[in-house]
Amino acid sequence: GYMNYFLSDSSGILPSNSIIDMRYDGAALWIGASGGVARTTDGGATWVKFSTADGLKSNSVSGLAVTPDVIWAATSRSEVREGELIPIGTGLNKSTDMGTNWETFEPQQASFFGQLAYDLVVTDSTLWAACFYGGLIRSHPADTTFFNVFPDSASRHDFENELYTLLRNRFFSVTADTTNADSTIIYGGSAAGVARFAFYTSDSIPDTVVQVSHSDNLPDDWRLPGDFVITLETQYTPDPVIWASCKPVSSGQSIAISRSTDHGRTWNTPFGSEGFECWNFAFDDTIVYAATTQGLVRSYDNGESWEQFSGFVDYDNGNVYLSTTFYAVELVGDTIWAGGPDGVVRSTDDGLSWKVYRSYLPAGSADAGDSYAYPVPFSPERGRGSVRIHYKAPSTTTATIKIYDFGMNLVKIIAEDKPVVAGVEYDNDLWYGANIRGDLAANGIYFYRIEMADGTDWWGKLAVLK
Repeated sequence: GYMNYFLSDSSGILPSNSIIDMRYDGAALWIGASGGVARTTDGGATWVKFSTADGLKSNSVSGLAVTPDVIWAATSRSEVREGELIPIGTGLNKSTDMGTNWETFEPQQASFFGQLAYDLVVTDSTLWAACFYGGLIRSHPADTTFFNVFPDSASRHDFENELYTLLRNRFFSVTADTTNADSTIIYGGSAAGVARFAFYTSDSIPDTVVQVSHSDNLPDDWRLPGDFVITLETQYTPDPVIWASCKPVSSGQSIAISRSTDHGRTWNTPFGSEGFECWNFAFDDTIVYAATTQGLVRSYDNGESWEQFSGFVDYDNGNVYLSTTFYAVELVGDTIWAGGPDGVVRSTDDGLSWKVYRSYLPAGSADAGDSYAYPVPFSPERGRGSVRIHYKAPSTTTATIKIYDFGMNLVKIIAEDKPVVAGVEYDNDLWYGANIRGDLAANGIYFYRIEMADGTDWWGKLAVLK
């Protein structure tokens, strides 16, 4: 069956391995994951974790915004309706005491079917949230109410009449430009391009709204490459640069990273930035880091070319970050942090070596036993497509791990005479569901066996469900 367990509030273990967002508040690095919120102030040696037990409305975090004084987390859940997985917002969670206590706000725009916040940003004491089906919203100064900032009257009519048909009112990303003390500029990325809201004199109504999209009558090298804007971020160089990650909505559009140096009026898509599906940006002066589906990359030349990071192998225990995809990246001084569907990686030497952080139940504990497999069941055709065998070596020796079917026939050897060190947790022996011939195994119950040269012989059970 399924393995369910609770992790301690503070340990070297993440709340879950699916990392959605990552932010630094000047003292702590915060992560938003499918298993809650966590922070570290000691370079990842310990993570303080927060979940529904601490006041979060739900554990799946879809967006984070942090300042030294306040932490905001957007949460959601999913539900199967008519065979499809439907996202449901569960509200906006606020903490003013480093996560010890959370207050939940449930505006309709971020707490209903299809109405959830995918991105957050804070300016002064105002929270801005990009909500799917809910539009772009902002907090009232007292944080007790939230209201929409509409690109135009048609968008207002679309939302207030619950039509939800206008793509320019479906927001996925938001960023701010606060370089001018006399104004606040908000950029919202939707399924129909970017809307720029300028606030000069009013707390509630923008003084100007500029909308740009791929269909604008501009030369190709001046317009967005695609209208589905999944990421927006502000690079605070002397003249702020707005970076966007775009996907196509219709034919003629493309997946690419684009940038604007004239406050969002026109956009430049360097040739080297085409094809990158980016989920998050980070900046070190003029250096740009991007967490993308294609990997963790950085550019020294404003996106004309990108350097790809690789070799995400933990220098202490050999554990590996296996996914190509990264969803989040953050810089803390000279330290590079990144996260995605297989945990968190950290480098303090410019990417030459890495530390890998993952969520697991410590072997040897009462709930885990000497070893276990996860996830159980697993599918070789969906998700990560593999099952991990987790164990802690009782001595410094070698280990061989074999997979057997229910009839005790050998299916696969996934590790043979692997050197292991006493007391080290191993979380990097995987079975991808194939047998010795390379054929995918049938649905059913299987067993793993860990044989060590010191005489240790551990057995465990797992299940394949395609």
